[in-house]
Parts: sequence; structure tokens; C-alpha cells
Amino acid sequence: MHNILLVTAAQGYIPMSVKEKFEEEANYNVLVSDARVDSINSVKEDFSAILLYVDENIISQQTCIFLKDKAVEQDVPEFILGNMEDISAIESIFPAHLVRQKFLRPIDVKEVY
Repeated sequence: MHNILLVTAAQGYIPMSVKEKFEEEANYNVLVSDARVDSINSVKEDFSAILLYVDENIISQQTCIFLKDKAVEQDVPEFILGNMEDISAIESIFPAHLVRQKFLRPIDVKEVY
């Protein structure tokens, strides 16, 4: 079973629904981390993708740079889920080749997995 790292500044309905769908229907193990460098760094399991959930809870530039570096080091793709404004605010940090896909809110959770 593959692990996906879900990074979110919010523990709301959408990120938890995404987690649930990946685990139940796509047979992935979803590791959830809040959007702080120390929290992400404490994840010890390997993961094959990073799913970044962005919303009005601002994810710091430091966290975004850390995630970009982690994706490069581990050669894993990144997926971003959020509204256009929130995605635009952080996407300049991530090289285009790392971001495999962007999912715009509102979203049907089934589209993500």
C-alpha cells in the first residue's frame, strides 16, 4: 500500500473527506500533517506523493519551500487542492514539473483520487 502525505492548515470536512476517499476507495494510506515544518518533518513513513490542501488558512512560504525541497529530494509529485486565489498565492514556489495536478474548489472528492 502506498502512502500519500496530506498537508493542510485546516482539519475541516474537505481534507478529511479526501483522506477517507483515498483510504477507502483507492487503497492508499494517507498520512496527515498540519502545515508546519516541524510537523511535516516528524512524519517518518515514506510517501509516494504530497497532496497540499490550501485554503484561507495561510500556509507559510517557509513550509512551501520545505515541501518543494522534500518533493525534489524524494522525487515525489505534488498535487494542490484549493481555490484559484489560494493556489496562485503559493504556486510560484513550486516548479511546474513537480506539480502533477491542481484541483480547484469546490470539488467533487471523487475527482481527486
